[in-house]
Amino acid sequence: MKCDLTGKDVGNATNLPMSVPVVRIMVPGIYMFRSMYFVQQNDIINAINWVAQAMLIVLALPLGLVLARVCSDKGWAFNQLPADEQK
Repeated sequence: MKCDLTGKDVGNATNLPMSVPVVRIMVPGIYMFRSMYFVQQNDIINAINWVAQAMLIVLALPLGLVLARVCSDKGWAFNQLPADEQK
């Protein structure tokens, strides 16, 4: 498989690492925008609410990606050794 941007061969990689960084920025963006709007309107309670929701999304996205990787790639999930135990 060739990477579209560099043309280098990335081997047996999936499209997931190439598309995830864009989504990780866009998804909580509207929540952060609304929080800044409420800060400007001097409505601090609603601003804190929107920031908290954005932070929960930022924390939940990597957990979902790890769960998807564990469910779809058993070799990655169960054959990882710590660096000091690899031979």
